[in-house]
Amino acid sequence: MILITVTVVLIALFLIIVGCFLFAIAILLGNIADNLDDCLDNTKKIVEHAEVVLSGLGRINQTSGLVVKALPALIEVAENVPKDRFAMRPTPRSTVDQSRRRDESGGGYPHRR
Repeated sequence: MILITVTVVLIALFLIIVGCFLFAIAILLGNIADNLDDCLDNTKKIVEHAEVVLSGLGRINQTSGLVVKALPALIEVAENVPKDRFAMRPTPRSTVDQSRRRDESGGGYPHRR
């Protein structure tokens, strides 16, 4: 009699554990379904944006083809530009505004306390 009772209790415990496991899996699958729904919405938005671009894609390809053809000429012109024309020159310290320096230091004001 005790053996039958223990067996029934173990079977009931097993069914409870399996039920909890299936409930947890159902929650995870629900989350996955929500994420897939969000992905579907995002994909539809991407398709809508792509449809706007597709109408001008021929023009974009034509323009990029022109730029690619012009690149060698642009590179040649850029290599022939004198380098010293665009060189960064340091600013001499004498050109710094002297009144600004006095303002920052707090000196030079007649109302100084």
